[in-house]
Amino acid sequence: MRSRFASLGMTAGFLLMMPAAAQAGMPSISITDWAALRFETLSFFILVLLVAAAVVRWLWHILAADFPKLPRLTYRKSLAGVVLIGLALAVVLTMIAGSRELLTPGAWVKDGRLYKIAATKKTSSDEARQPQTAAEKEPYSGSLPSADRKKQLDRLYAALSEYAAKHEGRFPNRDAVKEIEESLWEMPGTNGMRYLYVSGLNANDSDKILAYEPEFSGGERGALMANGKIRFLNSEEIRRKLQEDRP
Repeated sequence: MRSRFASLGMTAGFLLMMPAAAQAGMPSISITDWAALRFETLSFFILVLLVAAAVVRWLWHILAADFPKLPRLTYRKSLAGVVLIGLALAVVLTMIAGSRELLTPGAWVKDGRLYKIAATKKTSSDEARQPQTAAEKEPYSGSLPSADRKKQLDRLYAALSEYAAKHEGRFPNRDAVKEIEESLWEMPGTNGMRYLYVSGLNANDSDKILAYEPEFSGGERGALMANGKIRFLNSEEIRRKLQEDRP
């Protein structure tokens, strides 16, 4: 009897482990590019926190070897101590920021959920300098002229195609190579927001997306194709195109 139940349990477990066939039209749950970046940042922060707790515990045990009266520190207590110290430092930094605001009243103004430095009175030298492009006049709000966005993507493709010409038609495996200037990966007027890059492509993948604008504030996003063409697509079209381009 026991052997029969054991065999049935093994059979059921084997069936559950088998991958189910995907049916056409099944919903696909995904997150936006902006949320993915936030998730990566949070994951990195948690990893650093766990590693810091392990390092503190290791250093404590080294110290305890010379001072036997020190109590033994478990990993849970070490993690709690690191979190407590981090919270204390956050409070101290908040108090410092508040003190700066008290010393310079009106220096910070509320901008949505955050604060930014209030605009100062322009001097004659500031007034003499005029912004060169629309990207310098105002931050990106989803309505940056398409000409400026296209110009930056054209510059990026020129650098990528030059790289591919020197590497048998292959584009870079990542978006940080010394042959391409770091500024070319940044969208104009977004305060450092980077293009999203699709690695593993070559010059023969002419109709595949090579790089595209992140999802920032809605509207169409510029997509740079492997042949140098630039298309403006919405988020759903970009997501569908990326899925079609997968090998």
